[in-house]
Amino acid sequence: MNKYCPKCGTAVTADAKFCPKCGFAFQSSDDAVKKDAAGDDAAAQSASTAPADSAATKNSQAATPKKNRARIEYDDKHTGSKKHCARWIVAAVVVVVLVVFGYRQFYVPHTVESALDTNNFTSAKGYTASANLSKHEVVIYPNSAAEQKIAQELAQNEYDTRRIAVENNLSGLAHDLAGKTLGKWKVDLAFRDSQGASLMWEYNGTKEAHRFQTSNAGRQLREEYLNKKAEAAQQAQQEDDEEKLGAGLLGGGIGFLLGGL
Repeated sequence: MNKYCPKCGTAVTADAKFCPKCGFAFQSSDDAVKKDAAGDDAAAQSASTAPADSAATKNSQAATPKKNRARIEYDDKHTGSKKHCARWIVAAVVVVVLVVFGYRQFYVPHTVESALDTNNFTSAKGYTASANLSKHEVVIYPNSAAEQKIAQELAQNEYDTRRIAVENNLSGLAHDLAGKTLGKWKVDLAFRDSQGASLMWEYNGTKEAHRFQTSNAGRQLREEYLNKKAEAAQQAQQEDDEEKLGAGLLGGGIGFLLGGL
């Protein structure tokens, strides 16, 4: 099979390397044809795969916005949840602050004042009270009339360890404060004197921590009372004996005189 020289058109054999007329080299031409054929094949292959690649690219591009939208929606929900939670926390903190403020500034003072009034520790009953709300302490002072009344009750009890009315009132005050407020209260009743004040009774919580009747001063009064009572009894016995002796002497003298007549 013959082929033709692409330069001069001379017919040559199929296996000829050069044109015998013009010297054209058929080897380089064949390589170019092969390259052209290879290029055509590559173009065809690219054309055949282009739609698939284009579809994949479109699908990828279509999927990317969906993922981004999903991510954005998740972030929005997560951010909204955080904001909602933060608002609840702030509201809870505000409520707690208001409750604590109202408890300390209004509830506790009113409760202490009401408990003092209920248990007769008022100015009308002869008492003044000083309350330290931060330390949970109440100190009560009786005036001179109330002190005299307390002293009379102690004397009527012969200064023994029996309770008197003011102790019962203190117990009621301590129980009211313990039952209606938070924390442990200390309630004192003291007599004013030249040295400042003398503690008579004290409650820590609902327990009586100090009693005048069992203190050194209370025991001394009890001892003095018993000594005076014994002395009075002895004096009465002595006077009775002397009276009887005098009556006997008088009777004997009268009898002697009558016998002598």
